[in-house]
Amino acid sequence: MKVVLRKIIIMLLLLVSIACLTAGCSQPSTKQDFENIVFANVTIDYDGEEHTIVATGVPEGATIEYTNAGPFVNAGEYNIGLRVTAPDYNDFTSTATLKINKIDFSSDITFEDKKVMYTGGEKTILVSGDLPEGTSVQYSNNTATQVGQYDASATLTNPNYNTKTLYATLTIYDVVQTAKQTIDTILNRPEPWSFMPEAFSKNSFATNTNPVKDFSNFVSVNDINKKFMGKQMYILWEGVNGMDALLEKFDVVYAIGETIANTYQNFINSNPNNYAEWTGNVLGFNIKILLTGKQSTMLVGNSVFSLELFADTDNNIYKGRIEIAQGGILNYEMSDNYLKFNVALNIKSVLVMKQVEFVRDSQGVVAGCFYEYAGSKSVAVKTSAVICFNENYAIVSSAKRESEDLLIKGYEEVYSSKTGQFISAEVLENNKLTDFDTFWINLYDVSGITNVKAIRNDKTSLNENLHDVYINNSNKVFTPIKNKLLGVSTSRKFDIEMKTVYYVVANTEGTETTYTVQETEIPMLFVQKKNVEEFSADIIKENDLKTTPSLPTAKIQLAESNFSSMYELLTVAKEKLTYEELEIQLGTKDNFFN
Repeated sequence: MKVVLRKIIIMLLLLVSIACLTAGCSQPSTKQDFENIVFANVTIDYDGEEHTIVATGVPEGATIEYTNAGPFVNAGEYNIGLRVTAPDYNDFTSTATLKINKIDFSSDITFEDKKVMYTGGEKTILVSGDLPEGTSVQYSNNTATQVGQYDASATLTNPNYNTKTLYATLTIYDVVQTAKQTIDTILNRPEPWSFMPEAFSKNSFATNTNPVKDFSNFVSVNDINKKFMGKQMYILWEGVNGMDALLEKFDVVYAIGETIANTYQNFINSNPNNYAEWTGNVLGFNIKILLTGKQSTMLVGNSVFSLELFADTDNNIYKGRIEIAQGGILNYEMSDNYLKFNVALNIKSVLVMKQVEFVRDSQGVVAGCFYEYAGSKSVAVKTSAVICFNENYAIVSSAKRESEDLLIKGYEEVYSSKTGQFISAEVLENNKLTDFDTFWINLYDVSGITNVKAIRNDKTSLNENLHDVYINNSNKVFTPIKNKLLGVSTSRKFDIEMKTVYYVVANTEGTETTYTVQETEIPMLFVQKKNVEEFSADIIKENDLKTTPSLPTAKIQLAESNFSSMYELLTVAKEKLTYEELEIQLGTKDNFFN
Protein backbone atom coordinates (compact mmCIF):
# COMPACT_ATOMS: atom_id res chain seq x y z
CA MET A 1 0.00 0.00 0.00
CA LYS A 2 2.83 2.40 0.90
CA VAL A 3 4.59 1.67 -2.37
CA VAL A 4 1.48 2.44 -4.38
CA LEU A 5 0.97 5.76 -2.51
CA ARG A 6 4.58 6.83 -3.13
CA LYS A 7 4.20 6.15 -6.86
CA ILE A 8 1.01 8.22 -7.00
CA ILE A 9 2.77 11.24 -5.33
CA ILE A 10 5.73 11.02 -7.72
CA MET A 11 3.41 10.93 -10.71
CA LEU A 12 1.53 14.02 -9.43
CA LEU A 13 4.77 15.97 -9.01
CA LEU A 14 5.80 15.05 -12.55
CA LEU A 15 2.46 16.16 -13.91
CA VAL A 16 2.75 19.55 -12.09
CA SER A 17 6.27 20.07 -13.43
CA ILE A 18 5.15 19.28 -17.00
CA ALA A 19 2.19 21.69 -16.64
CA CYS A 20 4.44 24.53 -15.39
CA LEU A 21 6.86 24.02 -18.25
CA THR A 22 3.97 23.99 -20.76
CA ALA A 23 2.33 27.10 -19.21
CA GLY A 24 5.59 29.01 -18.60
CA CYS A 25 5.32 29.29 -14.75
CA SER A 26 7.76 31.88 -13.25
CA GLN A 27 9.82 31.45 -10.10
CA PRO A 28 8.98 33.64 -6.96
CA SER A 29 10.83 37.03 -7.04
CA THR A 30 13.12 38.28 -4.15
CA LYS A 31 12.02 41.61 -2.49
CA GLN A 32 14.66 44.27 -1.65
CA ASP A 33 15.22 46.31 1.55
CA PHE A 34 14.73 50.07 1.75
CA GLU A 35 17.99 52.02 1.79
CA ASN A 36 18.85 55.51 3.14
CA ILE A 37 15.77 55.85 5.37
CA VAL A 38 16.73 57.86 8.44
CA PHE A 39 14.47 57.95 11.49
CA ALA A 40 16.65 59.07 14.38
CA ASN A 41 16.18 60.25 17.97
CA VAL A 42 15.75 64.01 18.49
CA THR A 43 16.47 66.02 21.66
CA ILE A 44 15.40 69.69 21.96
CA ASP A 45 14.66 72.26 24.67
CA TYR A 46 11.07 73.27 25.40
CA ASP A 47 10.07 76.37 23.42
CA GLY A 48 6.26 76.23 23.44
CA GLU A 49 6.13 75.09 19.80
CA GLU A 50 4.89 71.78 18.33
CA HIS A 51 7.46 69.10 17.50
CA THR A 52 7.60 65.54 16.06
CA ILE A 53 10.11 63.33 14.15
CA VAL A 54 9.84 62.93 10.38
CA ALA A 55 11.58 60.18 8.41
CA THR A 56 13.87 61.18 5.57
CA GLY A 57 15.21 59.23 2.60
CA VAL A 58 11.86 57.51 1.83
CA PRO A 59 11.64 56.73 -1.92
CA GLU A 60 8.88 58.25 -3.99
CA GLY A 61 5.69 56.20 -4.07
CA ALA A 62 6.26 54.51 -0.73
CA THR A 63 3.55 54.60 1.93
CA ILE A 64 4.52 56.10 5.32
CA GLU A 65 2.62 55.36 8.50
CA TYR A 66 3.45 56.93 11.90
CA THR A 67 2.15 55.89 15.27
CA ASN A 68 2.09 58.18 18.34
CA ALA A 69 3.50 60.99 16.17
CA GLY A 70 2.05 63.92 18.09
CA PRO A 71 2.90 66.72 17.46
CA PHE A 72 4.14 67.29 21.03
CA VAL A 73 4.59 70.58 22.89
CA ASN A 74 5.28 69.79 26.53
CA ALA A 75 8.52 68.49 28.02
CA GLY A 76 8.88 64.68 28.13
CA GLU A 77 9.99 61.65 26.13
CA TYR A 78 7.82 60.36 23.29
CA ASN A 79 8.37 57.07 21.37
CA ILE A 80 7.21 57.49 17.77
CA GLY A 81 6.70 54.47 15.48
CA LEU A 82 7.34 54.32 11.73
CA ARG A 83 6.23 51.80 9.04
CA VAL A 84 7.18 52.25 5.37
CA THR A 85 5.72 49.96 2.68
CA ALA A 86 6.02 49.70 -1.11
CA PRO A 87 5.71 47.00 -3.80
CA ASP A 88 8.89 44.94 -4.27
CA TYR A 89 10.22 46.20 -0.88
CA ASN A 90 10.32 44.57 2.46
CA ASP A 91 8.37 46.53 5.04
CA PHE A 92 10.52 48.99 7.04
CA THR A 93 9.66 49.53 10.69
CA SER A 94 11.48 51.60 13.30
CA THR A 95 11.04 53.55 16.52
CA ALA A 96 12.63 56.90 17.47
CA THR A 97 12.45 58.92 20.66
CA LEU A 98 11.59 62.63 20.76
CA LYS A 99 12.91 64.17 23.98
CA ILE A 100 11.77 67.70 24.93
CA ASN A 101 13.92 68.98 27.80
CA LYS A 102 12.67 71.22 30.56
CA ILE A 103 14.21 74.72 30.65
CA ASP A 104 15.10 77.18 33.44
CA PHE A 105 12.78 79.92 34.60
CA SER A 106 13.69 83.44 33.46
CA SER A 107 16.01 85.47 35.69
CA ASP A 108 13.43 88.27 35.48
CA ILE A 109 11.32 86.32 37.99
CA THR A 110 12.51 87.56 41.38
CA PHE A 111 11.76 87.11 45.05
CA GLU A 112 13.30 90.12 46.78
CA ASP A 113 13.90 91.06 50.39
CA LYS A 114 11.26 93.31 51.91
CA LYS A 115 11.37 95.59 54.94
CA VAL A 116 8.13 97.01 56.31
CA MET A 117 7.03 98.83 59.41
CA TYR A 118 4.90 97.02 61.99
CA THR A 119 1.24 98.09 61.81
CA GLY A 120 -0.53 95.11 63.35
CA GLY A 121 -1.66 93.93 59.92
CA GLU A 122 -0.45 91.00 57.86
CA LYS A 123 2.66 91.52 55.71
CA THR A 124 3.46 89.36 52.71
CA ILE A 125 6.37 88.95 50.33
CA LEU A 126 5.58 87.63 46.84
CA VAL A 127 7.32 86.58 43.66
CA SER A 128 7.40 89.27 40.96
CA GLY A 129 7.77 88.91 37.21
CA ASP A 130 5.86 87.20 34.42
CA LEU A 131 5.27 83.56 35.33
CA PRO A 132 4.86 81.10 32.42
CA GLU A 133 1.38 79.66 31.97
CA GLY A 134 0.84 76.61 34.14
CA THR A 135 3.31 77.68 36.84
CA SER A 136 2.44 77.13 40.46
CA VAL A 137 4.20 78.83 43.38
CA GLN A 138 4.54 77.16 46.75
CA TYR A 139 5.43 79.72 49.43
CA SER A 140 6.93 79.03 52.81
CA ASN A 141 7.12 81.51 55.71
CA ASN A 142 6.35 84.47 53.45
CA THR A 143 3.55 85.95 55.56
CA ALA A 144 3.82 87.41 59.06
CA THR A 145 2.25 89.97 61.35
CA GLN A 146 4.58 90.42 64.31
CA VAL A 147 7.90 92.25 64.51
CA GLY A 148 10.75 90.01 63.40
CA GLN A 149 12.78 88.64 60.54
CA TYR A 150 11.35 85.79 58.46
CA ASP A 151 13.34 83.65 56.04
CA ALA A 152 10.90 82.92 53.22
CA SER A 153 11.06 80.68 50.17
CA ALA A 154 9.08 80.38 46.96
CA THR A 155 9.24 77.17 44.92
CA LEU A 156 8.26 77.47 41.25
CA THR A 157 6.98 74.35 39.48
CA ASN A 158 5.87 73.89 35.90
CA PRO A 159 5.73 70.76 33.71
CA ASN A 160 8.00 72.43 31.19
CA TYR A 161 10.48 74.12 33.52
CA ASN A 162 13.10 72.97 35.99
CA THR A 163 11.82 73.40 39.52
CA LYS A 164 13.36 76.50 41.09
CA THR A 165 13.37 77.71 44.68
CA LEU A 166 13.94 81.38 45.49
CA TYR A 167 14.80 82.79 48.89
CA ALA A 168 14.17 86.19 50.48
CA THR A 169 13.85 87.80 53.88
CA LEU A 170 10.73 89.53 55.17
CA THR A 171 11.58 92.01 57.92
CA ILE A 172 8.90 93.67 60.04
CA TYR A 173 10.35 96.36 62.26
CA ASP A 174 8.86 98.33 65.11
CA VAL A 175 9.49 102.07 65.14
CA VAL A 176 9.56 101.94 68.94
CA GLN A 177 12.70 99.87 68.65
CA THR A 178 14.18 101.57 65.59
CA ALA A 179 13.61 105.33 65.66
CA LYS A 180 17.06 105.84 64.16
CA GLN A 181 16.33 103.37 61.37
CA THR A 182 13.13 105.25 60.58
CA ILE A 183 14.91 108.60 60.41
CA ASP A 184 17.74 107.13 58.34
CA THR A 185 15.17 105.74 55.90
CA ILE A 186 13.48 109.11 55.48
CA LEU A 187 16.86 110.82 55.06
CA ASN A 188 17.65 108.76 51.96
CA ARG A 189 19.51 111.44 50.03
CA PRO A 190 19.31 111.36 46.19
CA GLU A 191 22.54 110.75 44.29
CA PRO A 192 21.93 112.37 40.88
CA TRP A 193 25.44 111.62 39.61
CA SER A 194 24.77 107.88 40.01
CA PHE A 195 22.59 108.01 36.88
CA MET A 196 25.33 109.55 34.74
CA PRO A 197 28.53 107.78 33.66
CA GLU A 198 31.28 108.10 36.26
CA ALA A 199 33.42 109.89 33.66
CA PHE A 200 31.08 112.93 33.90
CA SER A 201 31.20 113.34 37.68
CA LYS A 202 32.86 116.55 38.77
CA ASN A 203 35.90 114.75 40.13
CA SER A 204 36.47 112.59 37.04
CA PHE A 205 35.61 115.18 34.40
CA ALA A 206 37.56 118.09 35.86
CA THR A 207 40.92 119.27 34.58
CA ASN A 208 43.58 120.74 36.85
CA THR A 209 44.86 123.17 34.22
CA ASN A 210 43.12 126.03 32.49
CA PRO A 211 42.09 125.15 28.93
CA VAL A 212 43.60 126.88 25.90
CA LYS A 213 41.54 129.99 25.15
CA ASP A 214 43.85 132.05 22.96
CA PHE A 215 44.11 130.87 19.36
CA SER A 216 45.51 134.12 17.97
CA ASN A 217 48.77 132.23 17.44
CA PHE A 218 49.16 128.72 16.12
CA VAL A 219 48.17 126.06 18.64
CA SER A 220 48.85 122.36 18.17
CA VAL A 221 45.56 120.50 17.83
CA ASN A 222 46.89 117.98 20.38
CA ASP A 223 47.10 120.78 22.97
CA ILE A 224 43.34 121.38 22.84
CA ASN A 225 41.99 119.90 26.08
CA LYS A 226 39.88 116.88 25.15
CA LYS A 227 37.56 116.94 28.17
CA PHE A 228 34.95 119.52 27.31
CA MET A 229 31.19 119.66 26.96
CA GLY A 230 29.19 121.07 24.09
CA LYS A 231 26.04 123.09 24.75
CA GLN A 232 23.77 120.05 24.81
CA MET A 233 25.69 118.02 27.38
CA TYR A 234 26.36 121.14 29.43
CA ILE A 235 22.63 121.86 29.73
CA LEU A 236 22.18 118.44 31.34
CA TRP A 237 25.41 118.48 33.34
CA GLU A 238 24.70 121.93 34.76
CA GLY A 239 21.19 120.82 35.73
CA VAL A 240 22.45 117.76 37.62
CA ASN A 241 25.27 119.75 39.18
CA GLY A 242 22.81 122.46 40.26
CA MET A 243 20.58 119.89 41.93
CA ASP A 244 23.54 118.35 43.74
CA ALA A 245 24.70 121.79 44.88
CA LEU A 246 21.25 122.58 46.30
CA LEU A 247 21.16 119.25 48.11
CA GLU A 248 24.57 119.94 49.62
CA LYS A 249 23.17 123.06 51.28
CA PHE A 250 20.89 120.81 53.31
CA ASP A 251 23.50 118.29 54.35
CA VAL A 252 23.26 119.96 57.76
CA VAL A 253 19.86 118.29 58.16
CA TYR A 254 21.25 114.91 57.17
CA ALA A 255 24.14 115.49 59.58
CA ILE A 256 21.82 115.91 62.59
CA GLY A 257 19.76 112.86 61.72
CA GLU A 258 21.01 110.94 64.75
CA THR A 259 20.12 113.83 67.06
CA ILE A 260 16.63 113.95 65.56
CA ALA A 261 16.32 110.19 66.05
CA ASN A 262 17.36 110.39 69.69
CA THR A 263 14.86 113.18 70.39
CA TYR A 264 12.11 111.25 68.64
CA GLN A 265 13.03 108.11 70.57
CA ASN A 266 12.56 109.97 73.86
CA PHE A 267 9.09 110.95 72.69
CA ILE A 268 8.34 107.33 71.74
CA ASN A 269 9.49 106.07 75.13
CA SER A 270 7.04 108.43 76.79
CA ASN A 271 4.21 107.69 74.34
CA PRO A 272 4.59 104.03 73.34
CA ASN A 273 0.97 103.79 72.21
CA ASN A 274 0.74 107.10 70.35
CA TYR A 275 3.94 107.92 68.50
CA ALA A 276 2.66 108.15 64.92
CA GLU A 277 2.77 111.97 64.98
CA TRP A 278 5.36 114.13 66.69
CA THR A 279 6.26 117.81 66.55
CA GLY A 280 9.36 119.22 68.19
CA ASN A 281 12.47 121.38 67.92
CA VAL A 282 16.01 120.07 67.44
CA LEU A 283 19.02 122.40 67.32
CA GLY A 284 16.88 125.31 66.09
CA PHE A 285 14.96 123.29 63.48
CA ASN A 286 11.20 122.87 63.74
CA ILE A 287 10.41 119.23 63.01
CA LYS A 288 7.31 117.15 62.41
CA ILE A 289 7.24 113.37 61.92
CA LEU A 290 4.14 111.59 60.66
CA LEU A 291 3.81 107.81 60.28
CA THR A 292 0.91 106.47 58.23
CA GLY A 293 1.09 102.71 57.85
CA LYS A 294 3.96 101.97 55.51
CA GLN A 295 4.63 105.64 54.76
CA SER A 296 6.81 108.09 56.68
CA THR A 297 6.93 111.87 56.41
CA MET A 298 9.34 114.32 58.03
CA LEU A 299 9.19 118.12 57.82
CA VAL A 300 12.25 120.14 58.86
CA GLY A 301 12.63 123.90 58.63
CA ASN A 302 13.63 127.24 60.04
CA SER A 303 13.43 130.84 58.87
CA VAL A 304 15.82 130.14 55.98
CA PHE A 305 14.43 127.01 54.35
CA SER A 306 11.88 124.20 54.49
CA LEU A 307 12.62 120.53 53.82
CA GLU A 308 9.84 117.97 53.23
CA LEU A 309 10.78 114.30 53.04
CA PHE A 310 8.61 111.28 52.31
CA ALA A 311 9.39 107.54 52.27
CA ASP A 312 7.24 104.62 51.14
CA THR A 313 9.38 101.62 52.06
CA ASP A 314 6.94 99.01 50.76
CA ASN A 315 7.12 100.44 47.24
CA ASN A 316 10.68 101.80 47.54
CA ILE A 317 9.62 105.35 46.69
CA TYR A 318 11.23 108.44 48.19
CA LYS A 319 10.25 112.06 47.66
CA GLY A 320 11.59 115.38 48.81
CA ARG A 321 10.89 119.08 48.44
CA ILE A 322 13.22 121.93 49.40
CA GLU A 323 12.32 125.62 49.35
CA ILE A 324 14.62 128.50 50.19
CA ALA A 325 13.13 131.65 51.69
CA GLN A 326 15.11 133.93 49.34
CA GLY A 327 13.83 132.02 46.31
CA GLY A 328 14.55 128.60 44.93
CA ILE A 329 12.67 125.31 44.90
CA LEU A 330 13.87 121.77 44.36
CA ASN A 331 11.81 118.61 44.57
CA TYR A 332 12.54 115.01 43.64
CA GLU A 333 11.06 111.54 43.41
CA MET A 334 13.28 108.47 43.30
CA SER A 335 13.62 104.72 43.62
CA ASP A 336 16.56 102.40 42.94
CA ASN A 337 16.37 102.84 39.16
CA TYR A 338 14.39 106.05 38.79
CA LEU A 339 14.99 109.71 39.58
CA LYS A 340 13.04 112.82 38.63
CA PHE A 341 13.78 116.25 39.97
CA ASN A 342 12.43 119.74 39.36
CA VAL A 343 14.21 122.99 40.04
CA ALA A 344 13.00 126.61 39.98
CA LEU A 345 15.51 129.44 40.45
CA ASN A 346 15.77 133.15 39.75
CA ILE A 347 18.92 133.61 37.69
CA LYS A 348 19.77 137.25 37.02
CA SER A 349 16.12 138.17 37.60
CA VAL A 350 14.92 135.55 35.12
CA LEU A 351 12.82 132.63 36.35
CA VAL A 352 14.33 129.34 35.20
CA MET A 353 12.46 126.06 35.74
CA LYS A 354 14.01 122.69 34.93
CA GLN A 355 13.13 119.03 35.06
CA VAL A 356 15.42 116.04 34.60
CA GLU A 357 14.12 112.48 34.60
CA PHE A 358 16.29 109.33 34.54
CA VAL A 359 15.27 105.68 34.17
CA ARG A 360 17.77 102.80 34.39
CA ASP A 361 16.87 99.42 32.85
CA SER A 362 18.00 95.92 33.89
CA GLN A 363 21.01 96.16 31.55
CA GLY A 364 22.23 99.37 33.18
CA VAL A 365 21.23 101.58 30.24
CA VAL A 366 19.98 105.00 31.37
CA ALA A 367 17.46 106.99 29.35
CA GLY A 368 15.94 110.31 30.27
CA CYS A 369 14.44 113.65 29.37
CA PHE A 370 15.44 117.22 30.18
CA TYR A 371 13.25 120.33 30.07
CA GLU A 372 14.02 123.97 30.75
CA TYR A 373 11.75 127.02 30.70
CA ALA A 374 13.47 130.40 30.97
CA GLY A 375 11.27 133.46 31.46
CA SER A 376 7.69 134.13 32.43
CA LYS A 377 4.85 131.92 31.23
CA SER A 378 3.80 133.84 28.12
CA VAL A 379 7.30 134.34 26.69
CA ALA A 380 9.25 131.48 28.26
CA VAL A 381 11.92 129.92 26.03
CA LYS A 382 11.69 126.14 26.15
CA THR A 383 14.58 123.72 25.72
CA SER A 384 13.94 119.98 25.49
CA ALA A 385 16.45 117.14 25.36
CA VAL A 386 16.56 113.35 25.41
CA ILE A 387 19.41 111.44 26.99
CA CYS A 388 20.84 107.93 26.64
CA PHE A 389 23.82 106.44 28.49
CA ASN A 390 25.26 102.95 28.19
CA GLU A 391 28.65 101.54 29.12
CA ASN A 392 30.24 102.84 25.91
CA TYR A 393 28.50 106.03 24.85
CA ALA A 394 26.67 109.03 26.27
CA ILE A 395 24.28 110.72 23.85
CA VAL A 396 22.33 113.95 24.31
CA SER A 397 19.94 115.29 21.70
CA SER A 398 18.03 118.56 21.98
CA ALA A 399 16.19 121.21 19.97
CA LYS A 400 15.92 124.96 20.53
CA ARG A 401 15.84 128.27 18.71
CA GLU A 402 19.28 129.89 18.70
CA SER A 403 17.94 133.11 17.19
CA GLU A 404 15.09 134.38 15.05
CA ASP A 405 17.09 133.40 11.98
CA LEU A 406 18.29 129.97 13.13
CA LEU A 407 16.14 127.10 14.40
CA ILE A 408 17.95 124.03 15.73
CA LYS A 409 15.61 121.18 14.80
CA GLY A 410 17.87 118.49 16.23
CA TYR A 411 21.30 118.68 17.89
CA GLU A 412 22.96 115.42 18.92
CA GLU A 413 26.27 115.14 20.79
CA VAL A 414 28.04 111.82 21.31
CA TYR A 415 30.60 111.24 24.08
CA SER A 416 32.59 108.32 25.42
CA SER A 417 31.05 107.03 28.65
CA LYS A 418 34.45 105.69 29.69
CA THR A 419 36.53 108.86 29.22
CA GLY A 420 33.96 111.67 28.95
CA GLN A 421 35.57 112.87 25.72
CA PHE A 422 33.51 114.40 22.92
CA ILE A 423 33.37 112.07 19.89
CA SER A 424 31.20 113.83 17.31
CA ALA A 425 27.95 115.73 16.78
CA GLU A 426 25.23 116.00 14.17
CA VAL A 427 23.13 119.16 13.81
CA LEU A 428 19.93 119.58 11.82
CA GLU A 429 19.08 123.29 11.53
CA ASN A 430 16.97 125.64 9.47
CA ASN A 431 17.76 129.24 8.52
CA LYS A 432 14.29 130.04 7.07
CA LEU A 433 15.52 129.04 3.59
CA THR A 434 16.52 125.41 3.88
CA ASP A 435 17.62 122.65 6.24
CA PHE A 436 21.31 122.01 6.91
CA ASP A 437 22.51 118.64 8.20
CA THR A 438 26.09 118.88 9.42
CA PHE A 439 28.64 116.85 11.39
CA TRP A 440 30.97 118.50 13.93
CA ILE A 441 34.36 116.90 14.53
CA ASN A 442 37.39 117.51 16.74
CA LEU A 443 40.32 118.92 14.78
CA TYR A 444 42.69 116.46 16.47
CA ASP A 445 40.60 113.64 14.98
CA VAL A 446 41.06 114.92 11.42
CA SER A 447 44.24 113.45 9.95
CA GLY A 448 46.42 115.96 8.14
CA ILE A 449 45.63 118.98 10.36
CA THR A 450 48.40 119.64 12.87
CA ASN A 451 47.84 123.15 14.21
CA VAL A 452 45.33 125.98 14.00
CA LYS A 453 45.04 129.75 14.45
CA ALA A 454 41.81 131.81 14.58
CA ILE A 455 41.46 135.62 14.59
CA ARG A 456 38.13 137.41 14.92
CA ASN A 457 37.05 139.32 11.80
CA ASP A 458 34.37 141.96 11.23
CA LYS A 459 31.79 139.68 9.62
CA THR A 460 28.35 139.46 11.24
CA SER A 461 26.33 137.08 9.06
CA LEU A 462 25.45 133.66 10.47
CA ASN A 463 26.20 132.24 7.03
CA GLU A 464 29.82 133.35 7.20
CA ASN A 465 32.74 132.40 9.40
CA LEU A 466 33.25 135.05 12.09
CA HIS A 467 36.96 134.18 12.33
CA ASP A 468 39.83 134.04 9.90
CA VAL A 469 41.22 130.54 10.39
CA TYR A 470 44.70 129.27 9.47
CA ILE A 471 45.97 125.69 9.65
CA ASN A 472 49.31 123.90 9.38
CA ASN A 473 51.39 127.11 9.74
CA SER A 474 49.90 128.47 6.52
CA ASN A 475 49.72 132.24 5.96
CA LYS A 476 46.63 131.80 3.83
CA VAL A 477 43.17 131.98 5.38
CA PHE A 478 41.52 128.57 5.41
CA THR A 479 38.98 128.59 2.56
CA PRO A 480 35.93 126.33 2.37
CA ILE A 481 34.28 125.13 -0.82
CA LYS A 482 30.67 126.22 -1.31
CA ASN A 483 27.69 124.40 -2.71
CA LYS A 484 26.11 126.12 -5.67
CA LEU A 485 22.63 126.30 -7.14
CA LEU A 486 22.29 127.63 -10.69
CA GLY A 487 25.80 129.00 -10.38
CA VAL A 488 25.08 130.89 -7.12
CA SER A 489 26.89 129.94 -3.90
CA THR A 490 24.37 128.72 -1.32
CA SER A 491 26.25 127.22 1.62
CA ARG A 492 29.64 126.08 2.79
CA LYS A 493 30.37 122.38 2.31
CA PHE A 494 32.71 122.49 5.30
CA ASP A 495 34.59 124.98 7.45
CA ILE A 496 36.50 125.40 10.71
CA GLU A 497 34.58 127.56 13.20
CA MET A 498 35.04 128.58 16.81
CA LYS A 499 32.60 126.48 18.85
CA THR A 500 31.39 127.32 22.37
CA VAL A 501 32.39 124.61 24.85
CA TYR A 502 32.56 124.21 28.62
CA TYR A 503 35.39 122.96 30.82
CA VAL A 504 35.20 121.94 34.47
CA VAL A 505 38.31 123.17 36.28
CA ALA A 506 39.32 121.83 39.70
CA ASN A 507 40.99 124.14 42.23
CA THR A 508 42.49 122.48 45.29
CA GLU A 509 43.56 124.40 48.38
CA GLY A 510 44.70 122.21 51.22
CA THR A 511 42.19 119.40 51.55
CA GLU A 512 39.32 121.24 49.88
CA THR A 513 38.63 121.08 46.14
CA THR A 514 36.22 123.44 44.40
CA TYR A 515 34.99 123.19 40.83
CA THR A 516 34.28 126.00 38.41
CA VAL A 517 32.95 125.91 34.86
CA GLN A 518 34.84 127.89 32.23
CA GLU A 519 33.08 128.78 28.99
CA THR A 520 35.33 129.28 25.99
CA GLU A 521 35.61 128.67 22.25
CA ILE A 522 37.72 126.11 20.45
CA PRO A 523 38.10 125.54 16.70
CA MET A 524 36.13 122.58 15.34
CA LEU A 525 35.48 121.28 11.84
CA PHE A 526 32.00 120.97 10.43
CA VAL A 527 31.08 119.24 7.19
CA GLN A 528 27.67 118.92 5.61
CA LYS A 529 26.34 115.37 5.51
CA LYS A 530 25.83 115.50 1.75
CA ASN A 531 29.46 116.59 1.21
CA VAL A 532 31.29 114.07 3.41
CA GLU A 533 32.42 111.83 0.54
CA GLU A 534 34.08 114.67 -1.37
CA PHE A 535 35.68 116.36 1.66
CA SER A 536 39.26 115.18 1.09
CA ALA A 537 39.20 116.22 -2.56
CA ASP A 538 37.50 119.57 -1.88
CA ILE A 539 39.70 120.74 1.00
CA ILE A 540 42.85 120.83 -1.11
CA LYS A 541 41.26 122.79 -3.98
CA GLU A 542 41.47 126.19 -2.27
CA ASN A 543 44.05 125.46 0.46
CA ASP A 544 47.81 125.12 0.21
CA LEU A 545 48.22 121.80 2.04
CA LYS A 546 51.16 119.40 1.87
CA THR A 547 49.01 116.48 3.06
CA THR A 548 45.37 115.70 2.34
CA PRO A 549 43.21 115.75 5.47
CA SER A 550 40.69 112.95 5.93
CA LEU A 551 37.69 112.61 8.20
CA PRO A 552 37.34 110.13 11.10
CA THR A 553 34.70 108.03 9.34
CA ALA A 554 33.88 105.76 12.28
CA LYS A 555 33.17 108.70 14.60
CA ILE A 556 30.94 110.37 12.03
CA GLN A 557 29.05 107.13 11.50
CA LEU A 558 28.53 106.84 15.26
CA ALA A 559 26.70 110.17 15.34
CA GLU A 560 24.76 109.38 12.17
CA SER A 561 23.65 105.91 13.33
CA ASN A 562 21.96 107.31 16.46
CA PHE A 563 20.59 110.57 15.10
CA SER A 564 17.31 109.34 13.59
CA SER A 565 16.20 107.34 16.63
CA MET A 566 17.16 110.12 19.05
CA TYR A 567 15.41 112.70 16.84
CA GLU A 568 12.23 110.61 16.88
CA LEU A 569 12.37 110.38 20.68
CA LEU A 570 12.98 114.12 20.91
CA THR A 571 10.01 114.89 18.64
CA VAL A 572 7.74 113.06 21.09
CA ALA A 573 9.43 114.17 24.31
CA LYS A 574 9.50 117.90 23.62
CA GLU A 575 5.69 118.01 23.69
CA LYS A 576 5.47 116.05 26.93
CA LEU A 577 5.84 118.74 29.62
CA THR A 578 4.12 122.13 29.53
CA TYR A 579 4.97 125.22 31.54
CA GLU A 580 1.78 124.83 33.58
CA GLU A 581 2.47 121.17 34.34
CA LEU A 582 5.97 121.96 35.56
CA GLU A 583 4.62 124.71 37.81
CA ILE A 584 2.20 122.22 39.37
CA GLN A 585 4.90 119.60 39.85
CA LEU A 586 7.07 122.10 41.74
CA GLY A 587 4.28 122.17 44.34
CA THR A 588 3.75 124.44 47.32
CA LYS A 589 5.15 124.54 50.82
CA ASP A 590 3.40 122.49 53.53
CA ASN A 591 1.20 124.52 55.91
CA PHE A 592 3.39 123.33 58.80
CA PHE A 593 5.99 125.92 57.79
CA ASN A 594 3.47 128.78 57.86
